[in-house]
Amino acid sequence: MWSWIRRLVAPPVFEDDAEKTNAAQILNGVVWFNIMVWVLVLGALPFTEYPYLGLGIVSGLMLFAIGVLLALHRGHVQAVGQGFVVFLWIATSALIALSGGINNPETSGFVIVIMAAGLLLGIRSAIFYASLTLLSAVGIYITEINGLLPQLIPMEPFISVVVTWINILGITGIFYLALSSLEKALRSARTNEDKLAENNITLQMLAASLEDQVIERTASAESAKNALEIELWQISQLAQINNLMRGEQDIVTLAANVIKGLCQALDVQVGALFLREEQHFKLIGSYAFSQRKQAAPQFGLGEGLGGQAALEKQILVLDEVPVDYMPIQTGLFEGRPRQITAIPFLFDDQVLGVIEIASLEPLTTKKLKFLQRFTENAGIAFGTALARMQVNNLLRQTQEQAEQLSVREEELRSTNTELKIQSDFLRTSQEKLQAQQAHLEVANAELEEKTQTLQEQRTILDQQNRDLRIAQHDLQIKAEELTLANRYKSDFLANMSHELRTPLNSLLILARMLADNTEGNLTEDQIKSAQVIYNSGSDLLNLINDILDLSKVEAGRMAFHFEQTALTEITEILQVQFAPVSAEKNLPLEVIIDPDLPKSIETDSQRLRQIVKNLLSNAFKFTESGTITLRITRPAASPQLEQSHLTRENAIAIQVRDTGIGIPAEKQQQIFEAFQQADGSTSRRYGGTGLGLAIVREMALHLGGFVTVESQPNEGSVFSVIVPIKQDTASPESRTHPQEAAAPQKPLSRSAPSEVAVQPKVIPSLKELASPASETLDHPLQPGEKLLLVIEDDPTFADILKGFAQKKGFRCLSTPRGENGLDLVRRYKPQAIILDLNLPGISGWDVLEALKNDPELRHIPVHIMSAENENIQAYQRGVIGFLTKPVSPESLNEAFSEIETFIERQIKTLLLIEDDSNTRHSIIQLLSGADVEITEAWLGQAALDLLKSRHFDCIILDLSLPDMSGFELLENLHHNDYAVKSPIIVYTGRDLSEEENHQLMRYADSVIVKGVKSPERLLDETALFLHRVVADLSIEKQKAIQKLYRRDEALRGKKILIVDDDMRNSFALSRLLSERDLKVEIAPNGQRALEMLEQILDIELVLMDVMMPVMDGLETTQRIRQNPRFKNLPILALTAKAMKGDREQCLAAGANDYLSKPVDPDRLFTMLRVWLYN
Repeated sequence: MWSWIRRLVAPPVFEDDAEKTNAAQILNGVVWFNIMVWVLVLGALPFTEYPYLGLGIVSGLMLFAIGVLLALHRGHVQAVGQGFVVFLWIATSALIALSGGINNPETSGFVIVIMAAGLLLGIRSAIFYASLTLLSAVGIYITEINGLLPQLIPMEPFISVVVTWINILGITGIFYLALSSLEKALRSARTNEDKLAENNITLQMLAASLEDQVIERTASAESAKNALEIELWQISQLAQINNLMRGEQDIVTLAANVIKGLCQALDVQVGALFLREEQHFKLIGSYAFSQRKQAAPQFGLGEGLGGQAALEKQILVLDEVPVDYMPIQTGLFEGRPRQITAIPFLFDDQVLGVIEIASLEPLTTKKLKFLQRFTENAGIAFGTALARMQVNNLLRQTQEQAEQLSVREEELRSTNTELKIQSDFLRTSQEKLQAQQAHLEVANAELEEKTQTLQEQRTILDQQNRDLRIAQHDLQIKAEELTLANRYKSDFLANMSHELRTPLNSLLILARMLADNTEGNLTEDQIKSAQVIYNSGSDLLNLINDILDLSKVEAGRMAFHFEQTALTEITEILQVQFAPVSAEKNLPLEVIIDPDLPKSIETDSQRLRQIVKNLLSNAFKFTESGTITLRITRPAASPQLEQSHLTRENAIAIQVRDTGIGIPAEKQQQIFEAFQQADGSTSRRYGGTGLGLAIVREMALHLGGFVTVESQPNEGSVFSVIVPIKQDTASPESRTHPQEAAAPQKPLSRSAPSEVAVQPKVIPSLKELASPASETLDHPLQPGEKLLLVIEDDPTFADILKGFAQKKGFRCLSTPRGENGLDLVRRYKPQAIILDLNLPGISGWDVLEALKNDPELRHIPVHIMSAENENIQAYQRGVIGFLTKPVSPESLNEAFSEIETFIERQIKTLLLIEDDSNTRHSIIQLLSGADVEITEAWLGQAALDLLKSRHFDCIILDLSLPDMSGFELLENLHHNDYAVKSPIIVYTGRDLSEEENHQLMRYADSVIVKGVKSPERLLDETALFLHRVVADLSIEKQKAIQKLYRRDEALRGKKILIVDDDMRNSFALSRLLSERDLKVEIAPNGQRALEMLEQILDIELVLMDVMMPVMDGLETTQRIRQNPRFKNLPILALTAKAMKGDREQCLAAGANDYLSKPVDPDRLFTMLRVWLYN
């Protein structure tokens, strides 16, 4: 009983929860304090009016306090605290109300309620109970002032004093408990802080120890990993070399495999394997070993590094390599090795051979250890091979001896038989011999005379053989001299190309700038003089290019690209090109293609056209009257055809027949030599350099065929080009020069460069480029009048088109040149254009590209009428129609009706195929306008139904549709003609693979992938295909399209460094660049360029000439790239050689791109935009 009382009196303790213990002890103190207060109240009860009632209340409170203590000891701390504060609030409120109102001492009990709540339950509960007690007090006060609150418990003065002091003591006690709790909390926090500091020190020491262990174990693991990697590498390399040594191989093959495998495994550049023969080691296998001081290098035991390694039977390494030691060579590089290693390999402790390797970098320890293991396997392999070779030799000798013994036994048996027969025969013939002896003596005398005669003849033959060997030696020397001369010629041509192109570059640039007269300060005569300079320079450039082509062909540096080419394509292009020449000279050009020929052949169409064009040019040049015939047929049987391994079935012959002056038989071979002509006198009638037929022959050889000629003076000539139908039928022999055959057919000489005697397509002069249009309107256009522009070089057809146009109510202008056509379009803004593709000067394709890239002109509808076949690329560029010549009046009427309908139809139709409603809405907002009618479809089948029922000017397609993919829809449209000419724009948010892009490009005219600029591109593409006038669009849409065509913004203000030793070239380039608002710095050589790059920090691009004194462009570029600051500096190389491999050399040195001289300004600025924008 007493223990239970002691336990109840003792403050509660919870070992697991210090915070809970602290709160329980505070509540325990509060309860005991109230118990003490209630004991004091018991002493005041006799002075009250109802003492027994007070005694009952106090007794009940005492029992309640004991229950609270029991609950605390059982752990219900939070509930006890809440209950105590609620009870205290209720009791205080009731006591105040029973005592008659606010004006009594018990009112201070509200303070105790608030403090107890804050102490036991926290600040939030204190605020809550403060509000609650305030409401209670207000309610009691209102009840009191209205007289509704009688005093049920009257307070005597003594009682009031007691209650006041009790409340004071309560407040004081609660303050004491609060301060005690705060002190305990601070003391506990200080203790915890000390423990935490001790724990931190312990953790730091533990972390440092763990870090040391991790570092140690990581190093150990890394070491083990490296050792394992080395072991695995050695095992794998040994396994590969063992595979090369596996099987029965002769010594030479084994040596070649071993030295190759070893050099590749060790990544060394040169290797040689020497096999022991008695006391010497002879070279038997090598790897990239080219420079040999004698026919078969060898050394003795102890001689040189290899001999010493063999003597000591261990690997020797030489790091100090002599300067005159064999260089390591490649096609582009030559250097001295930094280390030589000699590796002896042994078998049964006998040195069988030595391997020497030379490398540009010293061998690592890993590789040296690998060599130790390799020598054992090599010794076993070579020991086994030598033993096998000895066994094979012994076996062969044994077999030979057995065969010889068998043969001898048979011979002995035959001899015995013959001897028996002969013994009988000898008796009979002895008498005959005696009779013949006299005759033999006479025959012997005659034989001696014949022997002496033969000896004299043999002496003569020996002398002739010696003379023949001397002649062969002289021929070999002359062949080597000829090869050297050809190489010198190629180098000379390349260097002359540079020396001629460098001044010609500045001449052409400055002449063109002067002729353009952009500043308007030149007279007409000065402009004409500049045009003469430009034209003369262009002619000189063409001559240089011809000579350089000769050098390329003879050096084998001209590239050929083989593809399927239609025969009709070749003839149609040539017909169009030579139509002006044919009309000018009144020489009809007949084209015949035999019907039994295939539709196409596999060849290089560009080179083949160049060959036939050269032959046709010469035919027109040397023919005054008659006819020129171009015929494609089967080749006739001839020795050349047999020697070329071609047949009539797998080859075709392209024949050019003329009725010109002909060629004498003695000149037919001469004309095919470089710089040779049938008439080479100073009084010759026809000009030319004599380069006309040489490249023709060389190109024909590279195409797998050859060229022949048949000619009679004053009767004409027939040149035949025989080429294979498929390239796999052209054997290597067919690409060589066929042997000469008898007249009239003669193969062309092998050393012939190219010449075009009559150019069917003349390069336009600068005057023509800059001249205004050939026609102008005689009076301005009136409202309602329609203007049609015809760009056609055939004046007869142009007149026909003008007649049709006038009948259709058009006013018409025409011009034969694309340059003038663009000038007329910009000046008059016609309602429609009819365009020919094959024009003198710039082509129709270039005109079309210029129109569609100009926002002010791109809406003008273009209808193409050309000799070329209808091409989908034309529709991709936005043309509305395509007619292939010759055309009929019906087709012309249909074309003009199509043009009229398109002009009069103000509203264009667009089909939007997109399943996402938000995307459709955004596209409609982007493209909407009064001139566009947009039809929506969100299913592929619905789109097909719409396309079957009506025509749309443009289609926008998303690839992700619910019922079918965009690829399936495109495939369906591709196989049906109801939408074949409707431009399709694929606008998708998918990430397309390379294969998908290729598949899309088969069908779609323009592929747009959603990205930063995809809305602008979509607006631009639809405006192109719908022929919308950009000026009629909203200001925002105009700005979006114009932003795509501002190409020169990336150039303005950029600083360019020109590195060139020719000041004329530097001046011309600087003038050209300055006109585009670029800043220019000039360096005369590579050394000065390096200094200027260090001094001028804002240089953004370098134009680098390759051939310069002091330091050439390649070395300068390499030096620039060695500086990390210039790692990303764009460098464009300028060179005049234009040989195959020049670009690779420039890029290998560190250049970003490559330009050949003379510099084309348009190509130069295109490259500048690319690299300065990037």
